[in-house]
Parts: sequence; C-alpha cells; structure tokens
Amino acid sequence: MLSSIICCTLCAGSSGRWRCSRRSCGSRACREADVPAPLRSALLEIGDRYELSFGHYFANLYRDGQDSVAWHADKIGAMSQEPLVVIISMGATRTFCLRPKLGGETQRFTVTHGDLLVMGGRCQHDWEHSVPKTAALVGPRISFTARHMKDAN
Repeated sequence: MLSSIICCTLCAGSSGRWRCSRRSCGSRACREADVPAPLRSALLEIGDRYELSFGHYFANLYRDGQDSVAWHADKIGAMSQEPLVVIISMGATRTFCLRPKLGGETQRFTVTHGDLLVMGGRCQHDWEHSVPKTAALVGPRISFTARHMKDAN
C-alpha cells in the first residue's frame, strides 16, 4: 500500500537534511547539493550520458515485501513532454513492472541492489509502472529517484 511507504524528500528551504514523511514536497524544487555524495556522483554521470541535469529528488523506503506501489504514471508526465525519471535501487531485490496504458503485456524486471532504471521519452505518457507486493521474505529496499523535466511548451 502506497501509504505505508515512507517517502523521504529533501527540498529547498529545508534544513539540508533528509526529512521523512508520507507526503512529497510537491512543486518545491529540491537541491542537488543535498543529495548524498555517492548518489550525486552517479547522477552527474547519468546526466552527462543524457546531456541534462536533474532537479527533483525522492527516496522511497520499502520495508519488506508488503510495501508496494500500485499501477500509476508519475505526475511529471502531465507537466513535461519528455520527462526523464531515473531510479537507483538499493537493498533487497524486488520486481518492477511496466504495462502499456492502452492495454498489452506487462513487462517485469528483477531489480537488484545497485541497478539503474531509466524511464524517458513517452514512458510517463504511454506506460504505467508498479512495484507489486510479494509473499517472499525480502528485506528493505530504498528506491532513489531523480527527475528531469523539459518544459511542456
């Protein structure tokens, strides 16, 4: 259940520390300088690869196999023509699923510690994604997400 996931956000105007709550920071900008150094380094390399920089950062904690996220497309898709969303997975192995919004076969990916997922182009417009519950005994996982938006105009 989404409400059971702790969403940690670091937002501009905060004390510069990770703040955990059940709400995201909405439209407020998050600061790259406050992202932990190893993640910032990885994001700089990814940004170089895609020739962009990231402006929004989130970390979601999945405590065990009962924490999950239902099918959805990120709201960033409504604000940007071609948003880029990257996810760095840390911790337990989980399944990450993608399915076409208009119907079709679900794609399942086994995501392990240190894996990188990139959702770009029309992904947020044409696809939904989820992290389903699992009956398997799994430990905690943190999904660190960074987002880049091109102006929708």
